[in-house]
Amino acid sequence: MSITTIVCSPYELKGELTQIMEEEFSISPGMAAEAYDNRLDEYFRRLKEDVQLVIEYPYVDKVYRDSYYAYFSSKRRRYQKDCIRVSLFDGEVLPEHFRSAAGVASLRERYRGFVVLRPTMPNIIGRSVVSPYALQEHRFLSLAGNYQTTVNAVKLVATGFPHASQDTETLTCAETSLWAVMEYFAGRYPEYKPVMPSVITDTLRSRSSFRQIPSEGLNIEQMGFALREFGFGTKAYDAAELSPVSFANLFAVYVESGIPLVVAISDRHRGGRIGHAVVVMGRSETTDADIDDLTAEEEEDGILATLMKKKGICITDNADIKRNFVVADDNYPVYQMAPFATPTAYYENADWKK
Repeated sequence: MSITTIVCSPYELKGELTQIMEEEFSISPGMAAEAYDNRLDEYFRRLKEDVQLVIEYPYVDKVYRDSYYAYFSSKRRRYQKDCIRVSLFDGEVLPEHFRSAAGVASLRERYRGFVVLRPTMPNIIGRSVVSPYALQEHRFLSLAGNYQTTVNAVKLVATGFPHASQDTETLTCAETSLWAVMEYFAGRYPEYKPVMPSVITDTLRSRSSFRQIPSEGLNIEQMGFALREFGFGTKAYDAAELSPVSFANLFAVYVESGIPLVVAISDRHRGGRIGHAVVVMGRSETTDADIDDLTAEEEEDGILATLMKKKGICITDNADIKRNFVVADDNYPVYQMAPFATPTAYYENADWKK
């Protein structure tokens, strides 16, 4: 199988990708244009203007291939088994950069990750790792793993938080969140390994009373069970069981500790129909004004409070800073920002903003 490599700018990307999707995914020009406008444009519009892109196809993606052989290959409609990969670089990329030691060294310094496009229309964003430094707005702190890859036969390392959109059949928001968490730990610590969609399905077979594929999503107990089977000691907190202040403080402490959180979001307790899962893996930067706005904590122990007052000691809690948190949501590009009170504030639908 020969691989075609194309270098282009963000301004040329739509024309190149729509034509390639037509050919590789066997779809109509209208469907390719719709996929770009409705799905890809918001991903690539966030990139810095000087980012150059390298398109490679056909590309074998391990995560999609797992879903393909476990499910999509058996469907009546024919799905292609190969993907398209778009790699991101800061600054100019020339063919000769890949063929000289100095050029390769420069590419490694300027490599900003990749986005895989899979033929699961219209949800085509597959396994992706994008560095925050590829974005126009990157004033936040986020967890990141390192992922070895190759671009045009040159070995590179992508640094970022793993992300994919749900395909709605083998991967819903819950499975995507589990996959992203395990992919992160595998890219950060050698003790962990990534899990494929079929492994998640097999792991939960004993916990499912109905057919698992096409997936109808997972509940919190199933997600916790899967993570435990993958080697973690899981813990769940319910906002209904804690005061709003205590829950917000606890949430901020966990984020600050550097643990990616699988967050279940629902409005069904007030008659809504929203049920969703996202991963929270970072926060906005702390400013001097944020610190100045903190108020001293009140010590509940009377003796200790008197002693602290006598010595002029006061304590402020970093977790009380009102921050935005960094979210990996499989309905949107990675690194969305939202406050704790409205975790899906970036949605356009008014019901999700509440």
